[in-house]
Amino acid sequence: MQTRRNPETRRSLIEQNQCEGSLDDARYCTATVVIISVLFVTGVLALLISFIGLFVAETMGETTTEYPLFTTTEIPTTDFDHITKKNCKKRVVVFYTEIESTPITKIQLRKLTHAVFAYIQKNADGSLQFKTDRIRQRFLDMKNKTKSIKSDSNETNLKIMVSIGGPDNSDNFSDVLEDPAKTRTFIESVMSLLQF
Repeated sequence: MQTRRNPETRRSLIEQNQCEGSLDDARYCTATVVIISVLFVTGVLALLISFIGLFVAETMGETTTEYPLFTTTEIPTTDFDHITKKNCKKRVVVFYTEIESTPITKIQLRKLTHAVFAYIQKNADGSLQFKTDRIRQRFLDMKNKTKSIKSDSNETNLKIMVSIGGPDNSDNFSDVLEDPAKTRTFIESVMSLLQF
């Protein structure tokens, strides 16, 4: 059963709720101002304490060890006066990999000063070998074309080089160099590759 309130009672209840709402808003506002003030004051105090600490450290003669961010090395004293534009010729270098889709041509080789064939596989015992017969054939093809160009014309100074290892086969170089027997095998393999 509901009781009916008179309009005056209703108005006073509404006004009371509005006053309580405004009191809550005022409390939140006051709390926010207090929190911001405390944060500001503590920030200023922290800054002042830092400046005072730095000032005291400098005036007391306290030194700190500072390490430079960058170190410089001495400039080499080698004399480069003998290098001139005349005797420093242009170099055109190509890196010819085992996975090229087309073979290198004589026309391309004539334009080069250096051709680097990549990659010759290095085994754990120090020996060198081509991964597959196809790769070996590509290397021989490039080498034979170079010999043909050199015999046709003495103008070319094309040098054939090889890259040993590669990203998939570069893990055991230090093992080979630490063992004298493996080092000897490696050197013999390089020599036989040069005479190949």
